[in-house]
Amino acid sequence: MSTIKYRKDIDGLRAVAVISVIVCHANAAWLPGGFVGVDVFFVISGYLITSIILREMHQGKFTFKDFYLRRIKRILPVFFVVVFTVLVAGFIILLPDDFVFLSKSARYASFFMSNIHFAGELDYFAPAMNEAPLIHTWSLGVEEQYYFVWPVMLLLMLRYARPYLLMVSLVLCVASFLLATVWAMDESRAVWSFYQLPARMGELMVGSLLVFGRPLLEKQNVTIANIAAIVGMVLLAASFFLLNENSVFPGYNALWPCTGAALLIMAGYGQQGLSPVTGMLSMKPMVFVGKISYSLYLWHWPVLVYVRYYTMQESLSFSWIFASLAVTFALSWLSWHFIEQPVRRSNTGFKKATIRYFLCPAFLVLIVGAVAKHMDGYILGNDNPELNHVVVKDIGCVYKIRESCRIGSTQGSPKVIMFGDSHAKHYSLVFDQLGKKQGVPIDFLTANSCPFMLSHEYNNGKRCSNLTAYAVQNMHEYQKVVIALRWSQYLQTDPDRADKTGQAFIQQLRKQLQQWTGQGKQVFLVAQAPEYEKDIQRLWRFGRSENLPLERYVGANRQLQVLDGELPGVFLASFDAVLQGWENGRLNKLPAYIDSHHLNAYGQKALAGAVLAKPDKFKWLQVLSNPK
Repeated sequence: MSTIKYRKDIDGLRAVAVISVIVCHANAAWLPGGFVGVDVFFVISGYLITSIILREMHQGKFTFKDFYLRRIKRILPVFFVVVFTVLVAGFIILLPDDFVFLSKSARYASFFMSNIHFAGELDYFAPAMNEAPLIHTWSLGVEEQYYFVWPVMLLLMLRYARPYLLMVSLVLCVASFLLATVWAMDESRAVWSFYQLPARMGELMVGSLLVFGRPLLEKQNVTIANIAAIVGMVLLAASFFLLNENSVFPGYNALWPCTGAALLIMAGYGQQGLSPVTGMLSMKPMVFVGKISYSLYLWHWPVLVYVRYYTMQESLSFSWIFASLAVTFALSWLSWHFIEQPVRRSNTGFKKATIRYFLCPAFLVLIVGAVAKHMDGYILGNDNPELNHVVVKDIGCVYKIRESCRIGSTQGSPKVIMFGDSHAKHYSLVFDQLGKKQGVPIDFLTANSCPFMLSHEYNNGKRCSNLTAYAVQNMHEYQKVVIALRWSQYLQTDPDRADKTGQAFIQQLRKQLQQWTGQGKQVFLVAQAPEYEKDIQRLWRFGRSENLPLERYVGANRQLQVLDGELPGVFLASFDAVLQGWENGRLNKLPAYIDSHHLNAYGQKALAGAVLAKPDKFKWLQVLSNPK
């Protein structure tokens, strides 16, 4: 089995890459562009993989079986150990819905499709991406997909276009960077640029180009090596400190770290130690960190995610960061010493390795995912589903129209339409029960983050636009309109804000209300429920209660109250008489919210029951129930 000469400086470069990623993820303010360490890894992988494949192909020794056997033994054993550890920890720590999301991402990761999964993950109620324990496996998905594509491409080019190998590869590399730039500059496609192989392939091919150009590049002298190394380090340092999460990335901005990594690899051609920078990268501490860099990369993110999940702090204190990094390094050394090294040195054949390190663990992940999905995240069946969902099944469906989403009374033709964003959804069970009790059928439309404004500038995506268009076209069928939104998201409630977004929204809303009331319709603006600083359900899960309501929802409701007073036919549908009595978003010591601002099914049922117990306190409800 062919090998290439081991280079300490490349392990040192791995150390630079992984340390930058870890520091950035621990606290982005310390190293805002540290995420480009992943791009450095791509260049290294492209260089090493192409070197191995090309040498074996020239020697007539290349076989796909041997190539993939090395990949299996190098990548999968410790990867699945991390995945199963994350699943076990997630079962203990995460809320049921979050565990379902984790098990789903584990399934995709097991088949090298994390990047595809996270690029298409649009579930509004999914955990934030910075709380997804396996999101960092997207880069492994990109690399593994490259390992399936590149050997075939290289074999074909060597057979049919050998004289043009460098030129064709350069064209493919440039095309990938151009595609990444075009996608990254388009807001609707930026996520593709970040996660998908076509946009990232150019970064791996930078390493491949180093191999094809090696006969020329390794003729460098000491002066050229020194210049290359210094420029390479400057480019990396500039990328680490000058790029940030708001930069157009990847694309042209990925050229700087990729070029820097390529220059540092080039500086180590020939006699090692040619450059002082190369010698520095070859120092024992750097080499050691580089050797365990794969384990470090796999472990660091889940550790940080679970710490943030428990503390509910995006910016961790230094003590939490230190503890997280200590755990990360300990786990990484253990997995490198007891898993990575023994497996790589073993004589396990392709068939056994495939079964042992891929098929069996992947099958177990599928089983865990299927059970989690079937049990809705309640694998032990000890939790109350009403506490963990915004609505019960078949109520408050999203992105659907007409009969399938009718709530309230089942008798008669609806003269009431209710629509809004996720805050309409989290009131759906309330209005369903009120409608049933009061004999009011309601057509219900909802789309997450969709304010249903007539002005197209507020429509968020095609599905939002379609539902808004339906509401506009069919408004003549309804006598009463109910609007429920997360008003604090759209209205300007902070007097210190310099932008005019909230003012423009309230003006557009006023115009829309005047149009409907001018047609003789009655419009009900559902006041926003109290919004809190922290996730109420998670605090309850961890036995904590500290929480404060945010003032911005009060300001938003105050602006709705103004519209109620100045526009005849407009009513503020407020539940404050009930909600203000819930302490920190809890009722009978149980969370009435699924997060910091969405009522769960338990809270909705309790709210509906309290309103129906004393309906006379809610004058707007009497108007809504009046058939005239």
